[in-house]
Amino acid sequence: MKNLFFCFFILFFLAGNAFASPYWMSKIMAEGEDIDGANSQEIFIGISKKVINVPAPPSPPTYSVKIELISGDELLSKELKTDSNSKMFWIIAVDPNGNLLPNKPRKCLLKWDSSSFGDGYYSLKKGYTGDGETILSDLSDSESYEIYSKKIQYFTINYEPF
Repeated sequence: MKNLFFCFFILFFLAGNAFASPYWMSKIMAEGEDIDGANSQEIFIGISKKVINVPAPPSPPTYSVKIELISGDELLSKELKTDSNSKMFWIIAVDPNGNLLPNKPRKCLLKWDSSSFGDGYYSLKKGYTGDGETILSDLSDSESYEIYSKKIQYFTINYEPF
């Protein structure tokens, strides 16, 4: 009986790994200065069976940080793409100053859980073309990045399958 149970366990384990889903979704959070208004915002990126784009919400009256995805001329809070077998990137706009006055350089922290990414290599690059200067070559080596600026900063999260 023990051997039968062990065989079923091994079969279940192997079958589960053989059919692991290529689909995933990860939250990227931006945290700004602690103020009376909103001081954090999140976006979601990932790979899904179908393209899912969710528009970015309107800005709150007072906020110390803003993060949005850019897809063409759309500002999004969620962007799920479909082809997990090719290189791709997500464009992120981060405003570490928010709408606070005076307009001066401020810090914000980008945070993510690297275990929520699907299989592949993930990097963070400057700019919005996907081929900018590499800031973090492997997002699993760190789960945060500090930004200090008074202007909107653009980044890409680049994905490359194994």
